[in-house]
Amino acid sequence: MTAENFEDYIYAFAGRFIAIVNLFDEIRVYLDPGGVLPFVYSSAHRIGASGPGLIGALPYDEDRKQTVERCEWLPFGLTAKKDVRRLLPNHYLDLKTWSAHRHWSVPEEVETRSFDENIEIIASTVSRTIDAAAARWPLVLPLTGGYDSRMLLSCALAQRDRLLCYTTGGGAGSWDAQSAAKIAGTMGIEHLIVQRTDATPAERADWREKTGYSVAGSASRTSRSAWTHLDGKASLVGFAGEVGRCYYGYGYNEQRPLTGEALLQVLNITPFEDAVAAANAWLAPFSRSSHRRVFDAAYIEQRLGCWAGPQSAGGQRALASIVPMNHRSVYQAMLDVQPGLRHRNAIHAAIVARRTPELARIPYRPPEPFKAKARRVVTAAKRGLRDLVQLSGR
Repeated sequence: MTAENFEDYIYAFAGRFIAIVNLFDEIRVYLDPGGVLPFVYSSAHRIGASGPGLIGALPYDEDRKQTVERCEWLPFGLTAKKDVRRLLPNHYLDLKTWSAHRHWSVPEEVETRSFDENIEIIASTVSRTIDAAAARWPLVLPLTGGYDSRMLLSCALAQRDRLLCYTTGGGAGSWDAQSAAKIAGTMGIEHLIVQRTDATPAERADWREKTGYSVAGSASRTSRSAWTHLDGKASLVGFAGEVGRCYYGYGYNEQRPLTGEALLQVLNITPFEDAVAAANAWLAPFSRSSHRRVFDAAYIEQRLGCWAGPQSAGGQRALASIVPMNHRSVYQAMLDVQPGLRHRNAIHAAIVARRTPELARIPYRPPEPFKAKARRVVTAAKRGLRDLVQLSGR
């Protein structure tokens, strides 16, 4: 490695990792591309850990803990301890000054490569990551009828002899379970239905403590014992697939100001004082950027780094978690695709159609009930009217 290429070296790796770099008179902490393996720190006390609870010298803030229960997660590096910050993806921590610095910015330009080139980069990188995991563990894939898990399955077929698929949720009669069973049967892969059980109050309390009161919601309400029979295997997790579908803010009017408060609302978090200040500080370097670039960066740095990452410490999971799409080149290729195509799931659909055309013929979602379709149309109309009113200044 040299001073010029060591970050390229780090981000040739996929999955969940932390890199501590002691080179060139610099000592830095780098996260994996999505921050799915978390790191928190206190600059004042010069201490870092995987979660806030391990920094025992600093107390929890009770208001922040209640905020997590209400908002379900804390964005922009906030934690339930006011003197502890979460290191965000695309930032490194300088261990000499204990200050965080951005080292990678979401690219502004799109379509620098062809759609086919980007599809090949994504599919081949994900496949290589799955192959590497299969060399160490037997694999399990939580399979639904949706896009992410089906794309992972299309990239994992070389390892089908090492692969087991399972579906949790509404039981064998649910649409997801029926679709997943059909998908697995088509490819000749074993498929199980895993019944999801509710966590006990003690299990929920343990989960919240281990995650440092950083996330709440449905992730904390499922008993970890539901997965114990999968002991010794590695789970292929579909986190990061939504980078490829413009998860946040698609259709947000470019003429509408994007403030910290507005961004929090896009993240579906009720604004509160500390979060608004942190959001505005995070937005500052993007002052000349398109809204699309901001929303893409927000998904990687907030939804992955501050929501998905902290969950990895929760409960007693027997599984190693592999995140095959969590790779810098995958993100770059996804972000290089035209937003309209991304929003229509064109990336996932193209990979499935090219690698496993038989799976492309199985519907991705159940027929939409009339009431749900009408509700969606009304919601879109209300959003458009709201933007018109805001642009008119009234």
